Amino acid sequence: MNNAKPALEPARSVIAPLLARCAAALSRLAFFELRPGPAAPSTEEALDSRTGLQQPSALATWGDSLLRKTQGRSEPLSLLLFDFHDLLEVDELYGTLVRRRLLSVIGARLRRLAGRKGLAVRLDATRFVVLLPGMGRDTAMDRIASRLGKPCSFELEGSHDEVMVLPSLSVVSTTTSTDSVAQLLDQCRMGGTARRLESFRPLPRSVTA
Repeated sequence: MNNAKPALEPARSVIAPLLARCAAALSRLAFFELRPGPAAPSTEEALDSRTGLQQPSALATWGDSLLRKTQGRSEPLSLLLFDFHDLLEVDELYGTLVRRRLLSVIGARLRRLAGRKGLAVRLDATRFVVLLPGMGRDTAMDRIASRLGKPCSFELEGSHDEVMVLPSLSVVSTTTSTDSVAQLLDQCRMGGTARRLESFRPLPRSVTA
């Protein structure tokens, strides 16, 4: 037994520094694991309060980022421009409350149309943009028909009647020369594949809530 104790001393002199280095390494590892990573972009402040959609500035940030990603994968991207001309008339006929409820419906349905990979933006009082990455024009039109109906309509149901608006729609898709989402939007404003889906159908004033 007495001979065993001196034999342990060299082992201790080797093990102790190793344990110290291991403890230091674990401490550094814990620091990096607990250190917060880059903050995710805050979107709440950028949302339109009436629709829950992104503000126009998102087209130059998130929109162009989606464009670059699809171009990097050699995939198309489609931009849909909805113009609800008759929202102003709804305000005159039925009041601000009804218009705001319609805006909420429009926002929810356009978010579903965009899906998790796309982007839905409110441009101004009556115009909205949806970006569909990975989809050419024909695929985008099929998605519109399946998600929004044909013709595309947005309804606000009341206790007895309903208010319905049908937007004008322009659809453009990227080409090899597309530089930005702003360029696609300009094409829509210049004509694109624009068409009025159906005129506004006025209904009785009984819808007031």
